[in-house]
Amino acid sequence: MKRFVKLALCLFLCVIAIGLTACGGKKKEVVDTSIASYGNGGMVVTHGEYVYFVNGYSSYEIYTKDNLSTNFDVGGLYRAKLNSDKTLNYDKNGNVVGAEKLSGNLVGFETTSLYIFGDYIYYVTPTTEVDKQGNLQTSKLDFCRIKIDGGKTERVYKSDSDAADIDFEFYYAEGQVYLLVNENGTLKRIICSGKFSVDTIDENVTSVALHKDEYNVFDSDSYKNIFYTKTNDDEKIEIYNYNVVSNKQEYKVTTNYSTCELMDYRFGHLYYKASKEDYPSYTYVYRIDATKNAITNLIEEQITKMEYTEFYFLENETSGYIAQTEDKTYYLTYDAGGLSQVIPIADSKLNIMAIKNNYIYINESSEIKRINIYNLSTSHDTTQETVLTLENMQTYQYDIDDHYIYMYATMGENTYLYGIYINNPIDGDEFEAKLIGVYLESDIEESEE
Repeated sequence: MKRFVKLALCLFLCVIAIGLTACGGKKKEVVDTSIASYGNGGMVVTHGEYVYFVNGYSSYEIYTKDNLSTNFDVGGLYRAKLNSDKTLNYDKNGNVVGAEKLSGNLVGFETTSLYIFGDYIYYVTPTTEVDKQGNLQTSKLDFCRIKIDGGKTERVYKSDSDAADIDFEFYYAEGQVYLLVNENGTLKRIICSGKFSVDTIDENVTSVALHKDEYNVFDSDSYKNIFYTKTNDDEKIEIYNYNVVSNKQEYKVTTNYSTCELMDYRFGHLYYKASKEDYPSYTYVYRIDATKNAITNLIEEQITKMEYTEFYFLENETSGYIAQTEDKTYYLTYDAGGLSQVIPIADSKLNIMAIKNNYIYINESSEIKRINIYNLSTSHDTTQETVLTLENMQTYQYDIDDHYIYMYATMGENTYLYGIYINNPIDGDEFEAKLIGVYLESDIEESEE
């Protein structure tokens, strides 16, 4: 998955009245939809010559029934035109030149999750509906979409559960966008067109592998099949394969696991953490070919031989994995013969921001550093190269694409989205954290004092 966040939540919502989720926006020119969208599921999506983003965030706790109709700048949905090298232009105050606000009637909180399929942007935001007692329900979510050139916002689905109890993902398959939502063990499929019909796939679900395809192209099918687990009447854990398009369970297998938590479905493998009935005290990472024969016969491979608290995938499965305990960070390699190398990277649990383009990016004591994965694998070189020192910036959440590291950081009284251009420094300039968006006037004035 492109980001290292547990729950991805987007930050914008259009409101025409308290309790309703829809609004009109100024119509923009139509953007070419026959091209790829990069960064789906992350904080920023690049579509052709435009970058789409949310202009920072404010905690959902600041929103009340009295201010929901405000046309917010912080948290608004924006787009800006990119240069040919994917950089942006800035004015003297550090604002992105030509940034257009597509929607500003919104609420949101810390993390962002944007998707572009066809001519729509899909996103998630706290709902503005009230309960029967008149209480604002911002802990629950609205799943919405809006045309990429602005226009009307539509609500695709409203959650029944709080944000902390929801896992989700958008998929594109055979010309249709689907939303998969797991709410407190109830797994649902929503068709994101027409009347936005909702189907319950299964109940009492214990884990789901919702693959997050960071470079999904809108006219290319993402994963049609997902996997999930549940416990049967005999207290045995079962793994199910479900087809998003046909809305059918393709097959299932009963396991000999005491515990099983699905992690991801990528590189043609299903990854999961499990403990066996014979050794219930030990939990390891396994992978299995995502084919019916391999799964129904549990032809699995054990990836780890000790317990880890965190586990990161590299861009290429053959490059290995990054794993962490409470006080150490390791680089693992795996080949046909099994786990081949366990290389210590640090005698601490590194604060990993992202992994991209052969580098592990970390944030240690306000310094952004990177470790070269190739050097790590060939010569066990764990050198941490300093990319940038962050001064007076408290950062939250991280994301990355081929050109930028993205992060939220404070500026004045608000939190904005910043990007660090990670390709070779331009014209010999040093790496720099630059705003992806526009500041409020009050924050510009405060920074000048």
